[in-house]
Amino acid sequence: MTEYQFAAYALAGELDLNKVRSPLGISRKYRWEEPMMLDPLTRKPLSEGRVEEEQVYLYFFGGVVFFNCSEKTIREFALEMGKIT
Repeated sequence: MTEYQFAAYALAGELDLNKVRSPLGISRKYRWEEPMMLDPLTRKPLSEGRVEEEQVYLYFFGGVVFFNCSEKTIREFALEMGKIT
């Protein structure tokens, strides 16, 4: 049986993904109901079919979900995204 790890956090307020996308080099626009799915190490959009690898999901309502990420990866991602947001 395969095990997956999730860690979810709520930010203090909303996260405008369309303002975050430009500094990350992402050209597509996001609707409020869809998450921004990123590789937490490179902060680049995820490619399809990456079930086993580390992933992060950012939501407009201020939610952040880390999938299969170590505490170190979560900490580094938060520090780098803090510079952007």
